[in-house]
Amino acid sequence: MAGETTAANYSPDLTAPSLPAPYRLDEGYSDETRSQVDKELADLPSDDVMPLPDWLLANSEEDRAEIAYSLLRTLPTSTVAAVVDRLAPVLHMDPVVKLPPEITSEIFSYLEPKTLLTASLASRAWRGRIIDSGLWRGKYIDEGWRVDIDAIRSFEERQSKLSSPSLQLSRTTPGPMPSSAQSSPKSSILLRMPNGGVRINWLHLYKQRRRLEENWNRGRLTKFQIPHPEHLAECHKECIYSIQFWGNWLVSGSRDRTVRVWNIDTQRLRYRPLVGHSKSVLCLQFDPRPSEDIIMTGSSDKSVIMWRFSTGEKLKEIAPAHQDSVLNLRFDERYLVTCSKDRLIKVWNRRELMPGDKEYPVVHHGSGVMFPAHIVDISELPSPITETELAKRQIRSLAPYSLLMTIAGHGAAVNAIQISEDEIISASGDRLIKIWNIRSGICKKTLVGHEKGIACVQFDGRRIISGSNDDSVRIFDHSSGAEVACLSGHADLVRTVQAGFGDPPGAEEAMKMEALAVDNEFRDARRSDEAVQFDARKIVCATQDPRIVVWDFADDDEEIKEASQFFTGL
Repeated sequence: MAGETTAANYSPDLTAPSLPAPYRLDEGYSDETRSQVDKELADLPSDDVMPLPDWLLANSEEDRAEIAYSLLRTLPTSTVAAVVDRLAPVLHMDPVVKLPPEITSEIFSYLEPKTLLTASLASRAWRGRIIDSGLWRGKYIDEGWRVDIDAIRSFEERQSKLSSPSLQLSRTTPGPMPSSAQSSPKSSILLRMPNGGVRINWLHLYKQRRRLEENWNRGRLTKFQIPHPEHLAECHKECIYSIQFWGNWLVSGSRDRTVRVWNIDTQRLRYRPLVGHSKSVLCLQFDPRPSEDIIMTGSSDKSVIMWRFSTGEKLKEIAPAHQDSVLNLRFDERYLVTCSKDRLIKVWNRRELMPGDKEYPVVHHGSGVMFPAHIVDISELPSPITETELAKRQIRSLAPYSLLMTIAGHGAAVNAIQISEDEIISASGDRLIKIWNIRSGICKKTLVGHEKGIACVQFDGRRIISGSNDDSVRIFDHSSGAEVACLSGHADLVRTVQAGFGDPPGAEEAMKMEALAVDNEFRDARRSDEAVQFDARKIVCATQDPRIVVWDFADDDEEIKEASQFFTGL
């Protein structure tokens, strides 16, 4: 028929107009050579394809596309649809299969968790990439949740040893298995690696932390008291002034002059009450890790006592540490810092020190700081300081818990302190917050804003949060010293504050004030005789009643409880 064109007599018109837009070929960069396309076609499921004559394949790609289009136009719609179905495997490209894992992981990191879990149903390839533990580690951090990295590493090392080939072999030998080789029950919190090692499953950790957050939001909790109702004889005899808990351990200090260590799981004393103070125990801090294994307590009797956490043994007493009641104390691996009703702050070393050591004091001759006679001004010594020079000057090392300096600067009792890197943050009844250099005692900054005495302070590295007798919680910017916000709502003294801002590491966006308002009713204790402490899973509160009340938001969920051993902070 005139005007018809067939594949047999087709001669391409090189002057013909270009293809319509839907069929225009991509003239941009492509790394798919003809051999690569042929290889992909060969990898497709077997399909009877009519061989094409050489003269047709000799035409340009654009001309062959025009021929194919012309042929398809001669076919009924149903036949064209069938051809399209057969072409679908050629046209479809799964980016998850084609792209490197690190690229898809970066793409997936921008998706919401719920979207990710839905997308994981698309195929095995998608699920394999989406359940990647590294991706969910990033999602966990993006939520601003904190985690105990040391606890995770220790757990992974312990479980890897249980899975080691030598231990597996020992299990096949006759006789009882040593207790150290007992394997833990199977848990979704573990990922077995090809080399036999064990890693934390961050997807599981994320899910359990999300469930825990939902319990907080919806008020799902288990409430119980310490001691167990069947063992009320273990109770403090008077009100509790200070508490701290870490994992399953809780330590309390009371007006009855004792310190008690509790197992939260059993709701019982770990061992006998610790007796050593002659007046009320006002403050404490403890670290149960084997590297520290210590409890420190401060009292109205002006003393500080160190106890071994694991045994309750009294290790050392600093008496008197101050001229009046020790109101607060904080320690890290380097220093113990105490503050008192005598308006002073004192810094003590926790390790043996020599002049020239990084933690040794830098003598400052200005006002506000006093150094004891045994502190050497290292600026007057030659650099580097040799052992010969030290021996010549009869300079001896400082024994642990030697007084390094006394800082004076507040005009009323110093009620609360925090340590952060090389800084001390102090809050006082004189309505002021001060920031001090921990090595020199120099006052770096004074923050003004509260209208009455300040009872508590917290520092997260960027912001300083304080609670006061003016019934407010205030937030200060550490860098500038400016007051960022004043949170009102209480009708009495704000005795305790603890804030979790939820900032991703390195985030420089505007401060997220709304995260401070997690739950004012729980977070802030309004009466001066209340002691409250929080973490991701529990709230622990002690008041004039000598019993301790615990709210556990794991709500008897074993998976959340298992995962929460790695959670820290709100």
